[in-house]
Amino acid sequence: MMNNNVRNKDGIWVNANVFREEALQFEKHNYYCPYTWGSPAWKTYWLEQKRRCIEGFSSSGVSITGYHYYYLNFVRIRAIDKNSKKKVLRFPDFWDGDYNYFWSLDIAEKGITPQGLKNLQLFVKIDDIYLDGGYHMMVGKSRRKGYSYKNASILSVTYHTIKNSLCLVGSFDKKYSRDAYNKAKSAIDFADANTGFRKQRLIDKKSEHIKSGYLETTTGVGIEKGSLSEIIALTYMDNPDAARGKDADKIILEEMGTFPNAIDAYSATVDSVKDGDIMTGQMIMYGTSSNKEAMTAAFKEMYYDPISYDILPFNDIWDEDSEDVKCGFFHPVYLNKQGYYDEQGNSDIKGAIESENIIREKKKTNSTALNNYVTENPMSPEEAFRSGSINIFPVRELERQLKIVITKKLYLTKGQPVDLRYQNNTVIAKPILDTSKIEPIYFYNQDVSDSKGVVIIYEYPIEDPPFGLYKIGYDPYAQDQSKSTSLGSIQVYKTVEINSYSRNIIVANYIGRPPEADDVNKISLMLAELYNTSVMHENMFIHVKNYFRNKKKLLKLASQPDRVISKNIKETTVSRIYGIHMNEQLKDAGEKYIKDWLVDVRDHDENGDVITNIDYIYDPGLLKELIKYNRKGNFDRVMSLMMLMFQVQEDIEFKYDSKNKVTAITEWAEYVEKLKYTQNG
Repeated sequence: MMNNNVRNKDGIWVNANVFREEALQFEKHNYYCPYTWGSPAWKTYWLEQKRRCIEGFSSSGVSITGYHYYYLNFVRIRAIDKNSKKKVLRFPDFWDGDYNYFWSLDIAEKGITPQGLKNLQLFVKIDDIYLDGGYHMMVGKSRRKGYSYKNASILSVTYHTIKNSLCLVGSFDKKYSRDAYNKAKSAIDFADANTGFRKQRLIDKKSEHIKSGYLETTTGVGIEKGSLSEIIALTYMDNPDAARGKDADKIILEEMGTFPNAIDAYSATVDSVKDGDIMTGQMIMYGTSSNKEAMTAAFKEMYYDPISYDILPFNDIWDEDSEDVKCGFFHPVYLNKQGYYDEQGNSDIKGAIESENIIREKKKTNSTALNNYVTENPMSPEEAFRSGSINIFPVRELERQLKIVITKKLYLTKGQPVDLRYQNNTVIAKPILDTSKIEPIYFYNQDVSDSKGVVIIYEYPIEDPPFGLYKIGYDPYAQDQSKSTSLGSIQVYKTVEINSYSRNIIVANYIGRPPEADDVNKISLMLAELYNTSVMHENMFIHVKNYFRNKKKLLKLASQPDRVISKNIKETTVSRIYGIHMNEQLKDAGEKYIKDWLVDVRDHDENGDVITNIDYIYDPGLLKELIKYNRKGNFDRVMSLMMLMFQVQEDIEFKYDSKNKVTAITEWAEYVEKLKYTQNG
């Protein structure tokens, strides 16, 4: 039952200072306990403080956890002073976001009843079946939320209150574990100097290892005595088994999102906090959003599959239409955003979100700057897992369109699965009305039992289309299926047609991986014949050219885009006639061409908002790939889009070439003759 003296019935904190009275006492008098050191009253006082740090503390029926109590009263952090507006070393404020976090951590370890969870009024949702405790914790978060100090609090209070305890703090890059260790040691130093928790030290190594206790010499042999609690900092970079063989009470993995293989690190570490099926300790794993270091795919896999890794699963209430998705804990930027919480620690969520939207609106003209900002200051897990440093595409706009496409099922209403076949030596596209026997691959990383895929048409070709009205981009895959997990991807694009409203749009696509690579080559050829165009492909895969040669259809392969290549690569000597040979310079150019096409303004709606080419993309898989794109990943749809963008740009370069018209016509005639020669030769 909430009490108006501490927190009202709506969950608003009205007197949170009751939980930090010891800190206020120290701030005022520079000491905690007024009684003589070692006296009965002094012992009683510190026994009570120790109890609160272990069991938690309640006032007027409202409780905080032991970790939270220790953090508020016995840890000092660098934070902005309310008067000077400068950073100073002081005790932390009470935050509703910290209340949310520390209780979630406690629930993960110890469990809670459904009614108990309801009474806490947290900013999380957890299904009742997962309230039994015995879980680890995975945390995704915005930057500058003080988690390094909160972690130091957990390490310090365990060291001071639990005999024979072992805490491990690890990271892939030692700078993170060193920072966490040093903060914990600073908290221990402060407590040893000012509280009744003080412990003698057996080991005190800088940035590595601290252990409480003392040596008692008996018959000339030193025997370790005392509480014997310890904290050890570990580095996983050169030693993925760093924690193996240790029996730990708490393991904190800092910046686990930077671990190249977070799953292997977890697997090598988790036995240190379990005995058979019994959880004997708890792992707490953190990933901080950053525009410099993208959180790894392995960390993301664990975050969105918490149950498989014995991590407390939360319902994703932070992303729209995702409440049925299970994920780790998340601390969004709008909780305790600087300037948007009151003296009691109540977050002005509405005001903070409005502030974020204003900032983002100002940055929307520069998608890179916007993407970087959003990644550092995420409002949801989806935003936190974005890599701002390597994706130049307008992610926010793409996400908006993806939600529209999925919510309205535009990929079904706008797209028609078809069966391509020859009829009287002419390719026809027959609509597939019974879709129960096919399995289109609509989504990114879609789990399908049949990966053959199917052609989707969004707009059929006009009657007798002129050559060049349509373009095709084709990203093949290696013939040997065992060498790659990529898919074959084909995009068909319509340029500008006189007296036609539709222009500069994707009119058909294919994504799939049939058993033979030539099956996709066949689809690309049939689409080229259906739309009367040629196919631009990445020519490192020679099986494409071989297929078209064997079919005597080399004319249906697009010629190398010489003007695009010359514009982006100085003194190039590559001459393969068909397709394009990709390198970093051409990827730079291709990404820019895609970005420019995506944001190209087509019109304005009734509200005056711009309508861009993004609004005409109905393929959720392509939208998702554009959102997640980076050069290290496998993005087949993006690469096929890049192939056709090279064709579009080649036309633009040809049209605006500085050479005179006679020279251009002569070059075109020579080009056609070359194609005829190679086809017949």
